[in-house]
Amino acid sequence: MRHTSSLAVVAVLALAACASPRTPDLSLPGAFEAQPGAAQTVALDRWWTAFEEPELSGLVEQALAANTDVRTAAARLQEVRAQRNSAILSLFPQGDATGSGRRTETEQLSGTQVSIPGFSTSGTSEAYSANFNVSWELDLFGRSFAAARAANADVAAQRFAYEGVRAAIAAQVADSWFQARGLAIQLADARETARIQRELYDLAAKRAQAGLSASSEPDRIAGDLAQADAQVAALEAELQAQRRALLILTGRAAEPTANIDAQPRVGTLPPVPATIPSELLGRRPDIREAQARVRSAAGRQDIAERAFLPTFNLTPGIGWSRQEQPGFESESWNWSIGGTVTQPILS
Repeated sequence: MRHTSSLAVVAVLALAACASPRTPDLSLPGAFEAQPGAAQTVALDRWWTAFEEPELSGLVEQALAANTDVRTAAARLQEVRAQRNSAILSLFPQGDATGSGRRTETEQLSGTQVSIPGFSTSGTSEAYSANFNVSWELDLFGRSFAAARAANADVAAQRFAYEGVRAAIAAQVADSWFQARGLAIQLADARETARIQRELYDLAAKRAQAGLSASSEPDRIAGDLAQADAQVAALEAELQAQRRALLILTGRAAEPTANIDAQPRVGTLPPVPATIPSELLGRRPDIREAQARVRSAAGRQDIAERAFLPTFNLTPGIGWSRQEQPGFESESWNWSIGGTVTQPILS
């Protein structure tokens, strides 16, 4: 009996818990919430200016103007824009105006000369004609809008690809420049260490000559001095390599590395943009390029689906002709209008 009562109490508590569920906590962590009044306008296309380093800004601008990858991306952008214009214009009425003219001089050398209106064996004859024929596809199913969407998305994707290349080149320049600055700081420290070791070696050598210390003490310090000199040489080589990389990135490969002034000092870091991570991700060129690629693919899918529908074409035209012969002259003009319907079945 007591066991049955316990089960009843447990069942009542379970039902009470189901009747009053907890409200779920759907709030985001504080790091994902934008701070009120915080600056949200960081120019990502010129982010290097936030470091307020004139030399870095100059190197990046030179690289963006001379680097072959950036110039290739810019040329590709112009090509895609031209293809977009061609794709859109192909959906408008298409047609060409043609004209022709001919003058013929005929002189009969033998035989019976015939001269009747409309036919002569000698004399001058002229013939002129002009025609203008047009072909226009009636867009009843929105093919032109789908093609325009796909073409505009291609241009947007290439524009973001161009911005991505610029950002990558600017990042490479900034990375090489900051590494050069860091190596310059390490080199200054290594040179100071080598100077101290050299003074310690001179002092130990004098103490050993005066009999104030063991003769092995200068040899031990000489090992530390050689290690310090080797560290200086290694850092100098790495600094030269970074300077050479900067010259190559900026299109100045023929210049000496001394033209890159890497001062051994630490600059001031710009503040981190106070914004939510999703907004920063949405401003990245590669992500925006991917979004544009999706829009382009959707537009091309619409075009492919509409290819199964019938196509209606109008073919209006107008023409004029004139003929002149000895004793005969004729002039006429004409106009025509026609149309075709195409329904894909087996193709």
